[in-house]
Amino acid sequence: MNNNDLLRVPDYFHREYENDLPKQETETEYTSQALRIAKVGLPFIALYQPFGRALASGLGTARTLTNFSQCCTADDFQKLSWSVLQTCLALASVVGTVFLHPMGMFITTFSDIAENSHGIYQAMADGEMSAAAKQTMRVANNSLYLALMLSGSVQLQLASLALQVIIEGSSSIEEFNKGNILETVGHLGMSMIRMNQSYHRLGILQEDLSHQPVSQRSVKQIAVAEPASPRADEGAEPSDFAISGAGQGKWHPALELLEEQHGEKLYQSHGSFSENFHYYEDSSGNLKGVWLCEDQNWNFTVRSAFYNSQTRVWSQPIDQPLDLLSHFSFGSEIDRKDVFLELQMDSFGSVSAMCILPADYCLDQPGLLQVVTFDQVKNAWISSPQTPISGIPYFAKNTLAALKADDFGNVTAVWYDSKANSLESIHYEKGRESWSPVMTIDSGIHVNQIHLFPISSGGVVAIWKEEQVSQNIFFEEKIGIRGVIRSSNYSPIERSWTSPFDIMKPDSLRLRTIKDLHFQIDSYGNIVMVWEEEPARDILEFFQIVQCAKNDPKEFDEWLFGDDDLDDEDYKKKLAFKNFLDSIHSFEDYIRKMMNYKGSISVKEFLKLNDPHGDYSVAGSVFDAKTGSWSNTMLFSSHGRSPKVELTSGKALVSWLSYNDPSTAANEKAIDQYTDQEIDDIMFGRCEDPYEDMDDEVGEYKEYIQSALYDPETKNWVVDSPLSV
Repeated sequence: MNNNDLLRVPDYFHREYENDLPKQETETEYTSQALRIAKVGLPFIALYQPFGRALASGLGTARTLTNFSQCCTADDFQKLSWSVLQTCLALASVVGTVFLHPMGMFITTFSDIAENSHGIYQAMADGEMSAAAKQTMRVANNSLYLALMLSGSVQLQLASLALQVIIEGSSSIEEFNKGNILETVGHLGMSMIRMNQSYHRLGILQEDLSHQPVSQRSVKQIAVAEPASPRADEGAEPSDFAISGAGQGKWHPALELLEEQHGEKLYQSHGSFSENFHYYEDSSGNLKGVWLCEDQNWNFTVRSAFYNSQTRVWSQPIDQPLDLLSHFSFGSEIDRKDVFLELQMDSFGSVSAMCILPADYCLDQPGLLQVVTFDQVKNAWISSPQTPISGIPYFAKNTLAALKADDFGNVTAVWYDSKANSLESIHYEKGRESWSPVMTIDSGIHVNQIHLFPISSGGVVAIWKEEQVSQNIFFEEKIGIRGVIRSSNYSPIERSWTSPFDIMKPDSLRLRTIKDLHFQIDSYGNIVMVWEEEPARDILEFFQIVQCAKNDPKEFDEWLFGDDDLDDEDYKKKLAFKNFLDSIHSFEDYIRKMMNYKGSISVKEFLKLNDPHGDYSVAGSVFDAKTGSWSNTMLFSSHGRSPKVELTSGKALVSWLSYNDPSTAANEKAIDQYTDQEIDDIMFGRCEDPYEDMDDEVGEYKEYIQSALYDPETKNWVVDSPLSV
C-alpha cells in the first residue's frame, strides 16, 4: 500500500478556481464573457463526482499555463520567483492527479493556501483589511479541506462546508454591489448547495454525538472494568464474555440485563458479539442497542431498545419489519431452502445483504449473485447488477462468500468461484454512488475461509485461507496440502485490489494445515489475527495406499479396478494412478514425485518435518492501520494449541495452551536410529513401524497457559512467562 492510499478523496470537490484562470480581464468582450462564465460554471460542473480526475487534470493544466504566462511577463525578480514557484506546484499537481489522483488534489490545495497567504501579505501591505480578512477565510477553508484528505471526519466536513457557505454568501453580496448579476446568482446558488450538503452532515454529526459507537471511542471513556458474569446454565466461563467481536466494542454489564429482561441473546457460542449488533452510550451511561433479527421463514427485523442507567431497565424492544427479499430483482425466484444469504448492518442501522441463487446444472445455467444496500440519505434501496457465477456448490447456501458494510455506506462482497478457482468481488462506493465491475482478487487457488474488515479511506482488507496442493493425482483428492493465509486491500481511489500478500508463507518441505482464524481490532484500528497449525494427516493415509500397492498388487488392483460401473474416464484416472505408484522405487523417490521437489532432501529430515504424530503450533500477525500492511508475524509456540485473542485496555491479548510432549522427541530419536533403506522398508510395509515399538512411558506430559500482548505504540509483542496448568 503506497502513501497515496493514506489520503481520502473528500465527498465534494473544491479548489480556488480563480487561481486556475487568468486574473486580468482579456481585451475582447467575447473572451471576457467566456472567462466570467467559466469562473461561475466550473464549481457547478465539479459537483458531478465522476468528472473529478478529468476536471482536476484540466484545471491543473490551465493553472500551469496561467502561471507560466505570468513568468514571461514578470517585471522584477520577486514576481518572477513567485510565478516560477506557482508554476512548479501547478505542474506537480497535474502529474500527481494523472498518476495519483488525491495526491494531485493535495498539492493543488497546498498551492491555494500558499497563494491565499501571499494575498494576505499583499492586502495588509496595501492597508486593505477587508481583502486580508477574505483571504484569511480562504486560507482557513483550504486548510480544512487539506485536513479532510488526511482524516475525513464529519466534524471537519461540516466546518469546511459552513465556511464555504459564508465565503460564497459574502462573495454574492460583493458581486451584487458591483452590479455583476451572473456572479451574484452563481455564488448564491453555490452557497445554497453547500448549505444543503452541510444539512446532511449535521444530521450524521448529531447522531454520532448522541449515540456514539463504543467501538469508535477511547477505551478510557468506557467505564467497564469487569466482564459480566454468566448464568450457570449458559455453560461458559466468565472470561468468555470479555471477548468482543471485531469492531463491536467491549461487553457491557447492561447487555446481560437485556437478555434477562427480554430474552435477547447477543453473543455467540465462542463468546463474541453478533456481527449485526451495535450499542451506543451517552455521557450519562444510558445505552441504545440496535440489532438485526430473522426467523425461520426469513422474516427480517431491525430491533432497538433503550437502557436507563438510573433504573437499570431496558425498554420494550421496538421492531421495524424489513421486507428484505423483495428488494432483490429475482425475489420471486428465491428458493429459501437452497440459497446463500449474508446480512450486514452498520452502526447507524442501515442493512446490506448478499444473495446467491443456485445454478441449474441440468440446463447449464450459472448461479446468480446480487447485493442490495439501504441508502439513508436517499431513503432508498440500491441494488447491484445480477452477477452470474458458474462455480458454486450444488447447494448455494454452501458457497464461500463474505459481505462487509462500513459506517460510510460502502459495501464489499467477495465470493469464491470453485469452477474457475478464483476469488471474485464487487464493491459499492457511496461517494461515487456506483457499483464496480466484477474484479478478480486471486486465481488458481483453493479457498476455504474468507474474512473482510473495513479500513481507512473507505477501503476494505480481505483475508482468506487457502490450500496449496503439491500434486492432485488420486481421484481429485488433495495430497500434500500446505496451508496458506493471504490478504489483499481494496483501494476506492484506484478502484482495484492490491496484489495478494502471503501473511503465512508455505514451507516447501513442511506440509501443514491451518485451522480457524481468530481476529480482534484494537483501539488503534489494527487487526490482530491468530491461528493454529497442525500436521498434515492426509499424507499418512496415502502411505497406507502405497503400502498396499507394493505388498499385495493383486488385491490392490481388485480394489482399484473392481467397480462394475467404471466408465472410461475413471478407468484412465485409476490407470494413471497405478502407473504413478509403479514408478516409485524408494520413499525418497516418492517424496520427490509427490511434491515435485527437485532439490536434495534427507528422508529422515522429511519425516521429522512431517511427522503425522507431530506437534501443533500457534502463530499470529498484525495488520497495521496506518501503513495498511501486515507486519509482526510471529510464531508464538511450536508446541501450542487453542489460541484466542481478546481486548484488554484497548490492546489485543493473545493466549494459547502450550505443552511439552516428550513423545515428539522420542519419535525423532527413533527415526535417527534407522538408515534410509530401513525407512524405505518401514514406509512401504516391509518391516514394522518404529512408533509401535516405543515405550509408553516417554516422560511427563505438561501443559502451560501463555499469552502475548501486542503494543500498538511500540509495534512489538510482549510475551508473558508460561503459567503451569
